[in-house]
Amino acid sequence: MAGEAQVLKPDERDLPGGAAALAKGLYLLDLIGERDQPARFKDLQAASGLPKGTLARMLNTLVAFRLVRHEASDNTYRLGNRLFELAHRVWETFDLRGAAAPQLERLAAEAHETVALSAADNDQVVYIDQRSGGGPFGFRIEVGRRAPLHCTAPGKTLLAFTEPHEQRALLDRIKLDRFTANTLTDPEQLFADLALARARGYAISLGEHLDGVVSVAAPVFDHTGKAIAAIGVFGPAQRIALDRLHIIGRDLMEAARMISGNVGASSVSIHSRAAPLRAAASNVECVLPWGANLAEGPLWSAREQKLYWVDILAPAVYRFDPVTRKNDICSLSRLVSAVVERRGGGLAALTIDGVEALDFDQARLAPLTAPPKALASSSTVPSPSFASWRATAMHWRMCCSQTYFSAL
Repeated sequence: MAGEAQVLKPDERDLPGGAAALAKGLYLLDLIGERDQPARFKDLQAASGLPKGTLARMLNTLVAFRLVRHEASDNTYRLGNRLFELAHRVWETFDLRGAAAPQLERLAAEAHETVALSAADNDQVVYIDQRSGGGPFGFRIEVGRRAPLHCTAPGKTLLAFTEPHEQRALLDRIKLDRFTANTLTDPEQLFADLALARARGYAISLGEHLDGVVSVAAPVFDHTGKAIAAIGVFGPAQRIALDRLHIIGRDLMEAARMISGNVGASSVSIHSRAAPLRAAASNVECVLPWGANLAEGPLWSAREQKLYWVDILAPAVYRFDPVTRKNDICSLSRLVSAVVERRGGGLAALTIDGVEALDFDQARLAPLTAPPKALASSSTVPSPSFASWRATAMHWRMCCSQTYFSAL
């Protein structure tokens, strides 16, 4: 994440009247802080456009307040130690980094990739702490760097878990700039992706900000249930496959809950109790050695002589032919908890939007009916808890099987 960030000039900011001199001084701080190398006087004059006398007075004032340090040996200006002191004061009152540190270290050691803690600030993501577990070939994140909300896993996580009216206001303000061929710049596609992230509990970025870099992140909540940060794992796409991203995503959800417990929220484990191991029957054969993120809802179609099943987290529906051993995939844009056959042919799917007709070959969903009225107030809004979403999906299955599928 090398390179200098663009610094807005004072006349490009919305400033109160009478603050011009202060704004210029803070602008100089930004210029000095964003440079890769210590700045000389002539560099700052060229970048700021300030008259020589004005620049000299401002730099001398910043040096007097220890916000800027003048290095006499090479006649350069650097950020002063007072900024570190003030930064420490910020974290003394709210030590999110301290609460997250054990989880950052554990995940970096286990995943052997870079793990970062992020927060939203001024419609961007700012990285506030990180641990690198990828060795010399790991992805590098510089603490204090900023990134867009709409194309990074931490940014999408914070967007997804923002209240709907705040999310809409944020998306109306920010520009959906394209950074790679995979960047989501269409608002409707981004909304669908955010709904998917909220329902499963974590967001994924597949080379949407930087080519060849993938990431996954989960939200950290405070005691009020507000998403105050995101914890994410970053690495090269050739080393982190999509199925591994989903596995890491569930680990991040657990880590985020531990951090939330440290900052005052209730910590809840997402791990279910393991069932006791039993010996397989001698006449049972594994015909599909296939891994899935969360496989559920097997449906045997006597009409087609094929097995349908869903991978909730992908999200996708699979169709397996036991004769040819071919396993076809239908990748979808939103979560599906189960599929059933319709009387007149074809499939119906239970999604987060209700009951929808599924065209498997075209990977297309079309609305059939809304959720039951008794569930409309809670089920139409994806829950921050994936466990709650699964419970709701099971409720839907029972209601829909009893109420709707006789008419489909």
